[in-house]
Amino acid sequence: MTIKKDINYYEILGISANADLGMIKSAYRRLVRKYHPDLNPDNKESCEKFKQVAEAYETLSNSFRREVYDKMHGYGERKSTNTFNSEAAKTYSERKPSPYRKTYKTPNEPKNAFGEIFNDILDSFKRPSKKSSAAGKTNRGSDIYMDIVLTAKEAHEGTLRTINIIHTTICHNCFGRKFINGTKCVLCQGRGETSVQKKINVKIPPHVHDGSKIRIANEGNQGKNGGVNGDLYLTVMIEHSDKFTCEGNNVFADVQITPYEAALGTNLEVPTPNGVVMMKIPKCTNSGQKFRLAGQGLNGEGDLVVSVKICFPKELSEQEEMLYEQLKSLSGKA
Repeated sequence: MTIKKDINYYEILGISANADLGMIKSAYRRLVRKYHPDLNPDNKESCEKFKQVAEAYETLSNSFRREVYDKMHGYGERKSTNTFNSEAAKTYSERKPSPYRKTYKTPNEPKNAFGEIFNDILDSFKRPSKKSSAAGKTNRGSDIYMDIVLTAKEAHEGTLRTINIIHTTICHNCFGRKFINGTKCVLCQGRGETSVQKKINVKIPPHVHDGSKIRIANEGNQGKNGGVNGDLYLTVMIEHSDKFTCEGNNVFADVQITPYEAALGTNLEVPTPNGVVMMKIPKCTNSGQKFRLAGQGLNGEGDLVVSVKICFPKELSEQEEMLYEQLKSLSGKA
């Protein structure tokens, strides 16, 4: 690593030239939490500041590099209590490690020390602090409920859908405490949690019907104080077609026939979610009459209910009018 003469590393970390190793580490931790790219994914200025903070720490946390840097900038010798002498390093390295802290090596091993403290900070993003965990009991996250609209064919055959969900998660800045040093957390605005958008792929099984509920485990809101996440529940809504509608597993369709088809009977093609089926219309069928075809609904369980409507042409030819006059005479109503 090249030590840059035109950059004030002490100013970047916000510390004095007499700061000891503990002060350097404390300043580094505070600034990493503020400028880390995971917390500022779209902020280029924060990402650049994060690089400067990391560079400053890597230089000042190493006794040799710091000595070279201080000589380049004309800083005088620090008091022995603030220097990285072997006794101070030994005292630091022999402290009893916390179960939540990795054991750091002496400043004479800069690469490992930098990597360990950086990993320790990243780990802290993922776990609640002791203070937060002790603040309340473990609570399961709440469930999320959403509707999903399927075509009749998708409901019958099954499908794969990508679902966009917005769920809450513990704030990674204040770890759910809502306040930091007596000030409302700037990331979550004092709510203790943030909203996160997520896309998940959901496999819809075949033979679902209108109103079915599908449960996706652990995709609800995040639990508190180490509690398990809630679940996601999808309520199936089957999209109505302009040719038929669905209620449960039953399918309802309207068909139009001509007067002569109603009088003489005919065979018709009727649309269903499973494709087209042939249906026999008997002689002397009335408009509004319903016919039920068992087992032709959704999933082979429901029925197909067909409503017949007799439709006349908008205009009649002379020959058609004559034929209707003959029918009128034959009916005895002339």
